[in-house]
Amino acid sequence: MRRPRKTTAVIAGCAAVLLGTGLWAPPALGAASRASSPAIPPGVYSGTVRMSGVNNCVAKRCLETLTGTWSVTVSGADQVRGSETMDDTIPFTPGTGCSVSPPSWTLRFNAVLGKLGATQVGAGAPGLVHGSEVIVAVNSSYNKWTGWTGSPAEYTRTCGSHSSAWPIDQQYGWPSEDTGWTSAYAARLPIALFRTSGHPYTVPIKGGSPYHPDTFEQVYTLTSIHLS
Repeated sequence: MRRPRKTTAVIAGCAAVLLGTGLWAPPALGAASRASSPAIPPGVYSGTVRMSGVNNCVAKRCLETLTGTWSVTVSGADQVRGSETMDDTIPFTPGTGCSVSPPSWTLRFNAVLGKLGATQVGAGAPGLVHGSEVIVAVNSSYNKWTGWTGSPAEYTRTCGSHSSAWPIDQQYGWPSEDTGWTSAYAARLPIALFRTSGHPYTVPIKGGSPYHPDTFEQVYTLTSIHLS
């Protein structure tokens, strides 16, 4: 008499996992029941950042490439906050027969990451993990520390026997007017930035006022991770 062949039951919609004992069990009994790990483990992430102008830039500031550092603290998948600061030393162009004192000046850009001012609203802040991206606010007008600044406060241009002093903000914006971003904007940082040390990631940033729109590229590179 022929023996009946062994059959394997297939239950639709129920994946099986292999336990260490060699037995099969539904996911509810196996390792898949453990809580999934966060997209970005809590800790402090920091590295280098570079900014270069792309288009629609105010005055002379976008002709330069600024370099500096960034750092964010991740307290959960939707809590990403930190700051970035960049600068560049730029020589003055005095013109024929003229001189400038000092011979160069420093342009800085500072921004708070993942935090809005009291009067501002925006999507993606303080930090929102969305698919393979982290959408985070880049706020250059959060307080007096942020935005575009230049030093020294003024410079002197001498042509022959005539000397005149000028405020440094004429070099990077409109005097007493728009010298920095006026709102917070969303940057889309790839999650891979927080996982891959030494790899540069280019992120387009759009900002400025409605009258002087700016578009930049910022290149972020991770160099340090301190997990909580």
